Amino acid sequence: MLAHRLLDRVQARAHVAALAEAPGEYAEALAAELRPANTRDDLVHVDAALADALVRLDPLTERVMRIDLEHRLAADSSLGPPTRKVFTATVLRYAGALGTLEARARDASARGGAADPAGVAADVVAAAARALGSAPRCARAYSP
Repeated sequence: MLAHRLLDRVQARAHVAALAEAPGEYAEALAAELRPANTRDDLVHVDAALADALVRLDPLTERVMRIDLEHRLAADSSLGPPTRKVFTATVLRYAGALGTLEARARDASARGGAADPAGVAADVVAAAARALGSAPRCARAYSP
């Protein structure tokens, strides 16, 4: 199986759970696709393949956030679809600032009429934390 298909198939909570249960599967699939780097051209190919693999992680993170947020807030309408979409699209920016995300979610849900804005905010932060932790382990060690 192509490595990118492992990420592309994450479309539901069960798929998120399967990815979490086998965090090394993506790295193994990616490693199986890479040819040995014996020449400069081989290194260019490997570099391009690894760059492509890393680029695919951002949409996965956003998708995991969307899936989890939809589940956690299924019975709550205080955060409308546009607000949920913004939180989903910007989840990567909150990687080191979940407190900021919590404050924004609490304020937005209070404006939306939530009975428990703090609870809604906690659900948003939990979804973000799960999404940010969902990236396969092979990418976590990469630092450009």
